[in-house]
Amino acid sequence: MHTGRRSLPQGVRALRAGARQIAVAAAGSALAFGAMGFLGAAAPASGTVNGPAQVVGAVSGAHLAQTSFGTAEQSNNWSGYQLASLVPGTYHQISASWVVPTASQAVPGQSEASATWIGIGGGCVQSVDLIVASTCVVDQTLIQAGSEQDVSASGKTVTYGVWYEILPEPETPVSLPVTAGDTVSVDIAEGLPASWTITISVTSPSSTTTLTHTATIPTNYPGLGLTAEWIEESPLLIGTGGTGISSLPELNSGNPAVTFSQARLNGAKDALSGATPIQLISGGGRVLLSPSAPDPDADAFAVCENLKNTSHTTLSCSAPSASADGA
Repeated sequence: MHTGRRSLPQGVRALRAGARQIAVAAAGSALAFGAMGFLGAAAPASGTVNGPAQVVGAVSGAHLAQTSFGTAEQSNNWSGYQLASLVPGTYHQISASWVVPTASQAVPGQSEASATWIGIGGGCVQSVDLIVASTCVVDQTLIQAGSEQDVSASGKTVTYGVWYEILPEPETPVSLPVTAGDTVSVDIAEGLPASWTITISVTSPSSTTTLTHTATIPTNYPGLGLTAEWIEESPLLIGTGGTGISSLPELNSGNPAVTFSQARLNGAKDALSGATPIQLISGGGRVLLSPSAPDPDADAFAVCENLKNTSHTTLSCSAPSASADGA
């Protein structure tokens, strides 16, 4: 049974991405504001941060703004798909399932973390062309839920868990047993205006029993519903020594790292129709995670990983077949 926080260096706190940061690409640094305001200096693309943790609650992740190759955006902590709208309340339901990937240490002596999640809010709503760079307007509300898989610096301890988070509150761990190979299903839905329900289910292949946790969010949560996401992420780490994006572990020892299936948006099956793909890049611009094209039903896709990839634009990733998504 794996619950609770990941194994990280003492004094370091890992936080969910939250709303993506604004990056000023021309300066090579991120002047970021998100749910908790300006963060100041740029976050490194990988590595850990030592020193006592700051009590900051949920903090926006570090997202490179609207860097585009073809039709894909690039981020230094997100990979997956996003939809966006300028009309509040456009997105009021999202769901998906995935098999929790097996995590293993990529670099000896390095603590590593990743998260698989879906959410409404927190994404880039609209590009804004500035004189110095292109940036984005961010939906700074976010309600999200998913799983995590993290490796200790020794490489001997791998921690799995499920959680949900509603900005500006910090992550809430969920006490459901989960490990690699289990299927996690998440549904986030707004019923009455501003009243949300999060349902997380875990099914083990060794059991026919599905364990489910349901959280009802107080009716005063002001989710704007401007963006919707299906994401594989490297979480943000905060310490008095600075901020940093956690290093990624090896996921499933190859491709794909994870496959999202049975994706739904506002109850519709073709949830990924018209969605924008997002690649996760290193500080040097190498593509480390990249989504496949959606399957023919537009309700499933894979995220592939290559931590040694040298390309700044591509990472091969095959789409799942229509019959492979379980829908």
